[in-house]
Amino acid sequence: MDQLPIDYARRLAPTNPLLAYQLVQVAKRNRLLGSYDLSYRFTSGVVDAPAQATFPTTLGEDFFVVDIRSTVQRPNAFAGSIFKAQSDFYNAMQSGIYVKLQVVGGPPGSKYIINDNFTPLEVIAPNANGQGKSVICGMDATLLYSQTVRADLTLRRAYPESELPLDMTIAFLGWSLQCCDYRNALPPGDAVAYLRGLPEMESVNFSGRG
Repeated sequence: MDQLPIDYARRLAPTNPLLAYQLVQVAKRNRLLGSYDLSYRFTSGVVDAPAQATFPTTLGEDFFVVDIRSTVQRPNAFAGSIFKAQSDFYNAMQSGIYVKLQVVGGPPGSKYIINDNFTPLEVIAPNANGQGKSVICGMDATLLYSQTVRADLTLRRAYPESELPLDMTIAFLGWSLQCCDYRNALPPGDAVAYLRGLPEMESVNFSGRG
């Protein structure tokens, strides 16, 4: 994560002033980066067996996503070996876990598919130890307070019993906006007027906005 809330607000202000307004409030409150985690434990290493995971609850507040990361751990594999850390590191780089993500819940029309084909986990959610940024971030995704994320999972390579269980976590990193449906929090014109008055927005071109 290489930007602060005010940086996102400045970039979004011309096109999405309602979201930019909420991100300014996040900056004013000095909110720390938070995370919603989606976890699953594979107890079988069978290839192509279907599995599913979701957030434990709906969010309760709108959440602005800035990155998606993952961890893959095998607590029993090579336990006690000096090579365990190295083995786990390289296994996480190509775990054989494939995933489809879908945002569900929320108002009518707000449900959508993030990726509709099974995709390697490390492409959708790079490992927390590296691998660069998620390919599906940078789209200014905001999860609404009444939404959750569902993951359909499968293994594309077999795991022997000695490497089970296999624990996977996908972490959605970002900031809680402390509101319920930012799109209706205030009139767009009021958001633009507020943003225009901020010194941080002096360089922003609000052309076409009221």
